[in-house]
Amino acid sequence: MVVSQALFDYEIACIRMNIYLTDFIIVIFGIIFVLFLIISSGMDAVYLNAEKLQKDQTFLSVMRDYYDVTRPYIEINDIQVEKKGFGRYTLWISATNNIKSRNIGIENVWVDLEQGKYKNWRDSEMLLVERLGELCYLKNRMTEMR
Repeated sequence: MVVSQALFDYEIACIRMNIYLTDFIIVIFGIIFVLFLIISSGMDAVYLNAEKLQKDQTFLSVMRDYYDVTRPYIEINDIQVEKKGFGRYTLWISATNNIKSRNIGIENVWVDLEQGKYKNWRDSEMLLVERLGELCYLKNRMTEMR
């Protein structure tokens, strides 16, 4: 009887230990989840929040103004923003070169915005990235048009 009572007490202790361990793991994952939510929203508040700026089209108008001043032949048609969390965004930009033929409505430039810095430019037509000799190209193009 004493052995069976000790075995029963041992089984109860193991079950309690498993319950405590499960509860502990759930609490740890809950704390980590809450911390990630706090850190992610904090990073969104600290760095440039492209999604918030795009809701009222501020980001689009700033990009249009910038390229109107720096490269008047490049036109920004649309910007789509995808939030990745922790201050990171992917931007799909529809840009056209007014010197060449146009494809309007197609996103042809993609860029990742991570913690307020542009990374991983994918611009196959070289519309929004700096080009060496651009002024020479325009001068030759204007000469050809005359």
